[in-house]
Amino acid sequence: MKIKIIVLIGAVLIVLLIGSCSLFGGLSIDTRITQFVADLNTTDRANIIDNFSSSCASYNQFNDPAYWNSYSAFDVNYTPFTITGVVVNGETATGRLTNSGGGYDIKFTLVNDGFIEGWKIIEIYIDGSLQIH
Repeated sequence: MKIKIIVLIGAVLIVLLIGSCSLFGGLSIDTRITQFVADLNTTDRANIIDNFSSSCASYNQFNDPAYWNSYSAFDVNYTPFTITGVVVNGETATGRLTNSGGGYDIKFTLVNDGFIEGWKIIEIYIDGSLQIH
């Protein structure tokens, strides 16, 4: 009986460890969104690619500042960016992105890229329209 309980407890602990990437240093959805906005506020945006899953169709363009500046919601000329009212629901997060150019409803779709990487952005919708994928 003791062995069954120990095996059951061990199995539960393994499931908890696998399901919680934050135990291994991966970023939660809230933290990933915060990091993305912080990277938007840098002029070179050199680290912005770290917020995205490599499975994004546009992944190879993310290090090009011109890519981001082509979207008025992300244009570096409109810094600083802030995000408010973030609500996480499953694998999505919604909120309000504001900058000196205006305010935008924003929705992120994320995927869990594993223990180390944690949650990564795979899509961004601005005012209901898919912009980044």
